[in-house]
Amino acid sequence: MALVLSACGGDATFGGGGDGGGNPDGGAVIPDDGAGPLLEARIGVLTGGNFTEGALAIGTPSLSAGGQTAVRLDVVDAQGLRLSNVPLTASFRSECANAGLSRFEPATLASDSGRFDVTYVAQGCNGADEITAVVQLGGVIATASGVVDVAAAELGSIEFVFAESTVIGLTGSPIPNQAELRFRVRDTTGSPVPNQHVNFTLDVSTGGIGVTPASAVSDAGGVVRTVVRGGTVPTAARVTATLSATQIATQSEQLAISTGIPDQNSMSLAFDRLAVDGTCDGERINVTLRMADRFNNPVPEGTAANFRTEGGAIQAQCFTGNPLLDPAEEAGACTVAMNVRNPRPANGRATVLATALGEETFIDRNGNGYFDSGDGAVNDLPEAFLDENENGLRDPDEPFVDTNSDQQYSLANNAFDGFVCQSPGIGCSTRLFHVRDSGEVVFSMARAGVVIGCVGAAGGQCPFTPGEVGPGQALDLVFDVSDVNGQVPPTGTTYTLEASAGNILEPATVGPFNSNANGPQRIGFRFQAPEEAPESPVNVTLTLRVDLPESACSEGAALSAFVANFVLPAAIVEAAP
Repeated sequence: MALVLSACGGDATFGGGGDGGGNPDGGAVIPDDGAGPLLEARIGVLTGGNFTEGALAIGTPSLSAGGQTAVRLDVVDAQGLRLSNVPLTASFRSECANAGLSRFEPATLASDSGRFDVTYVAQGCNGADEITAVVQLGGVIATASGVVDVAAAELGSIEFVFAESTVIGLTGSPIPNQAELRFRVRDTTGSPVPNQHVNFTLDVSTGGIGVTPASAVSDAGGVVRTVVRGGTVPTAARVTATLSATQIATQSEQLAISTGIPDQNSMSLAFDRLAVDGTCDGERINVTLRMADRFNNPVPEGTAANFRTEGGAIQAQCFTGNPLLDPAEEAGACTVAMNVRNPRPANGRATVLATALGEETFIDRNGNGYFDSGDGAVNDLPEAFLDENENGLRDPDEPFVDTNSDQQYSLANNAFDGFVCQSPGIGCSTRLFHVRDSGEVVFSMARAGVVIGCVGAAGGQCPFTPGEVGPGQALDLVFDVSDVNGQVPPTGTTYTLEASAGNILEPATVGPFNSNANGPQRIGFRFQAPEEAPESPVNVTLTLRVDLPESACSEGAALSAFVANFVLPAAIVEAAP
């Protein structure tokens, strides 16, 4: 058996023998024994026994904006009967569909009934859209067509959708001094609208900031684009996009025209845990550096930061991300991993130094965005160094960042160092400077044992021995808990005071704390004796339980120590008269 379909208006024949018997439901049955009369196949619309060749049945030829309608195609034989038991494939297309302004559901389908039904959905198309259906077999193509007229939707809105960067560099700055912005035009159905004129304006014109082009036409996706270029004066700006046809307008998010480089007082270093299990090789701390420029706008994507430490190991560098591309990222921030390992500082405290090329901080008294003779209060700094002993001064054996490459440690130069120096040599220089922040992580050795001190007891030694505690009397108890280096236990540790008699007033458990204080963790509790005295003296013991958190190397652990001993005196019994 062979089946041949012609293009619209052409001839096609089925060849084969047979008795040419009919199908009771009105379709032509093509026998599979190779016998039968010659048949001519045509495509179009079969309605009530009448066949219109080359046409499509469109449910609603005049369609509302954003609407949808049914589209049908039939295949018949020479007698005008719908073919069945012949597998065919039909594809539907239109100019709007090609442009993404309409779609077919489905666009291609197979059928052996001689009938194809799809749905046409307008999604931004307006005006006459010619639909073409194509059926193919053996390389011969047949087509049918029809027109749907889609009403134009009213322009509904224009929205800001994208900024290549929200920080644009000043002319000559080390970051890009332009960024593309995108807006989208939508109709009242929410569909994108092409071919709409949009004008762009800036809300400021300081220092030569500009937008190019000043107008644009929306593409097939309703998107218009323009580029903002930074000028010579730091400022904040927004772009307004206005639809020419309706004067509907919207604004971009705020753009910072700035140096785009970090300044000293906008550096912020943070640790997800300030004290960790120092006995566990590989225990991880996440170290995050946040940076902003002198306007406190986050520095742009790709800004580099460098790290070093005296203990364990830390990743050398990270680059700030872009939350517009990845919502999980924070603007102007990047994170590195630090791990516990050798070398372990003898005092259990590891200093971390983070640096980036930036500029010193100053007060812009005249508001011109630059450092000049009218300004002051410069945060004048020496070269960055790793303050291993935390005394705030660089000692001869402490490593430093040699910004000026003179192979010696340089003190503050009594001048402002930064890109916004207006007159180099007059109290300032345009050189970039290593801005910095630092912090400490405790490598706690508490898993090897804790030291508990009783604050207020003789010599600070435990246990407390206050003697007698009368009925209803409250007793305040303060303890210092540390590891063998005198440092706090790891973050996540909790502390519980237990009494053999009487009550520990809430909270009986304190913590967890997240501290890197240089010294023990101080905690306090309150014990209260019963309101009624016992018939005979009662010895009371208090026990402090220290619950250490789990780490990468081991599960949590509980350590207990006897911390107080005293007596609840017996009630006084008066003698009978």
